[in-house]
Amino acid sequence: MRVIVLVLLLMTAATTYLYGLDYITTYAQDSLHMTPTLAFGATVVIGLCAVVADPVSGLLSDRIGRRPVMLGAVVILVLLLVPAYMGMTELRSVSVVYGASAILAVLQAFLTTPALVTVTESLPKAVRSGSLATIYAVAAAVSGGSTQFAIKGLTDLTGSPLAPAWYMTGAVLIGGIAMALMKETAPVKVGPAPGH
Repeated sequence: MRVIVLVLLLMTAATTYLYGLDYITTYAQDSLHMTPTLAFGATVVIGLCAVVADPVSGLLSDRIGRRPVMLGAVVILVLLLVPAYMGMTELRSVSVVYGASAILAVLQAFLTTPALVTVTESLPKAVRSGSLATIYAVAAAVSGGSTQFAIKGLTDLTGSPLAPAWYMTGAVLIGGIAMALMKETAPVKVGPAPGH
């Protein structure tokens, strides 16, 4: 039961951060008053960075372990999210928004890739696919699916353009705590799986 709770928290954090970062197009239009075309460019930057960073994150987590990669990203994100959004809101420059989006997207890969692999490796093989599908669906539907509404609501309620950063920072911290409480699953750290 403990593993299921930690896995659910890990997926909740990962999907919340993912959906929060994907809110950047709306954020750039609503809070930074960028044109739709320029705002959408931030989403393109995020996608391009993911294409490069996801495999790098996977390779690194295979070599040094899932926990060090994800926890390293957690520490950097906790220190960087609010300042990144402060820079975007203060400078309101396309290059700053794209640069911040790129950095946050690379860190997204280093957060979510090891999280997803850890979740998969933590589940018993006999129920792995069904359990993973259910856990991911619940986390994505409940937390990830409500993230953009929550961010918009908090931004409107507080009047602060930093609301997305604080919301994502909270999610990242929850994911970091869950990862810290989980066992390392990378074969390089725990040895090869039986039968391999």
